[in-house]
Amino acid sequence: MSPLQMLPSAIAPRRGRGFFGAERMFVAPLPETSSGDAAKSHWRTVVSIVAVCVLVRVGLIFAIGVHSTDSGMYEHEVIASNLASDNGFRYAFFSDRPLLTSQQAPAIPYLLSFCFRIAGGNTPAARLLYLLGVNVVLAAGSTLAMWQLGRRMWNPTVGAWAAAGFAIYPPLVYSATRIQAATWSVSWLLIALALTIEACHRRNWKWGCLAGASAGVGLLGEPIIVAPAALVFLAMAANCLRQPRRPGVVAAALLAAVVVLAPWLIRNALVHERIVFIKSTFWYCFWQGNHIGATGTDKLLPDAELRRRLAWAWGGAALEADLNAAREQAVSVDSHLAQDSLAAIVAEPREVEKVDHFKTLVERDLSENPGHYLRLCGVRLWQMLWFDPTNPRAYVLPYRLSYLALVALAIVGVGLSLFGRRAAYWQMPLLAGVGILIFHMLTITSARFRLPIEALLLLPAAVFFAALLERLPGSRHMPRAVAERPSDAGRS
Repeated sequence: MSPLQMLPSAIAPRRGRGFFGAERMFVAPLPETSSGDAAKSHWRTVVSIVAVCVLVRVGLIFAIGVHSTDSGMYEHEVIASNLASDNGFRYAFFSDRPLLTSQQAPAIPYLLSFCFRIAGGNTPAARLLYLLGVNVVLAAGSTLAMWQLGRRMWNPTVGAWAAAGFAIYPPLVYSATRIQAATWSVSWLLIALALTIEACHRRNWKWGCLAGASAGVGLLGEPIIVAPAALVFLAMAANCLRQPRRPGVVAAALLAAVVVLAPWLIRNALVHERIVFIKSTFWYCFWQGNHIGATGTDKLLPDAELRRRLAWAWGGAALEADLNAAREQAVSVDSHLAQDSLAAIVAEPREVEKVDHFKTLVERDLSENPGHYLRLCGVRLWQMLWFDPTNPRAYVLPYRLSYLALVALAIVGVGLSLFGRRAAYWQMPLLAGVGILIFHMLTITSARFRLPIEALLLLPAAVFFAALLERLPGSRHMPRAVAERPSDAGRS
């Protein structure tokens, strides 16, 4: 007889009162099978979901032929081409010649340059190699991370639904067709978060190393995730420093992140002769989002006719062509730079000094108009929670309807967790989402910057589907997504 068959429910220490308090709470039993049978069943499900994730993304990449275009590479393309030509990590940032740069984080340009070398330059084959070898592989890893998050926070049923949601959620599927930092940040945020929760669960320094290293790799592709990473690290420290104390897990995570980041930070210090945290362009981006005339993003509003045409579009290769055309017509907020300011920035000999000039410009604007910044923070909060009117891709119906449906399901899932059984380790995904939201509300935003939050919302949405499945005929022996409260469990 299985030990679980001898008890009405298993008991384990889980999160309870207070933000980081401990309380013994009842955990719903797994199906009454051997642990080996259950494990095989779970892994068959997970492998099937990962296969769906890969097939859907590969199919979309070929269906719209995105590798035949530039796939949204932007500055990454220029830097990768220089790397592939052995010219170094260079980009002409407001300059008449390429300079050694930190305008972009290193991970994507280096991986893209590797693809360029293999495929003989910036060719469709090289872009396809990156899309399949990096984006699709990261999507598969993210699907596993979603399963692990759902499993640790609730149970394998919720994990399977969360992974399935990631596999087919349209904006996340489409993001795999873009060579951009937002795609990287979604995947590594989820992977680092899953490993961090595992490190807290196991209280093992080896898992702490994996958590810290994955966070470091994520930062090397998109340093914006430093805000959620810092908040999640604090939650991890609070978890591991309560009884039984395991400070080694926290130290291992921090040390691993430092080891991963150190080579690039040292390189930046040598190149710029000052400390630069991964990218040098924070104040340039801050100016884009906050100068007088800013929209809150890095783009101006598209023309009205284009907005109307895209608002009723559903998908397909023709839509992708329209979106690429719209992107070519998009006007950057850099057009607001006065000619004398532009000349002064171009005249600066080094990249960090050019960025310092943007800092001076935005500080002057905000000191002369103190209410302007607060208004833009409100605009960006609305854009993050609702809609980015400056991004042509945000107008497409599948994107908007997918997001609205996800939010509705996530709200229900949160309610089920609040009034049923609160998730374990719920603070970490919450802090990650809050960190992303606050950072972009205070600096600059875009539709793509909301993707990590949408991925996190798949977790409570999965609770809704798992709870719904429990109520279907024949699901009596499935593990419960929302377990009974301790006061009720004893009566069953």
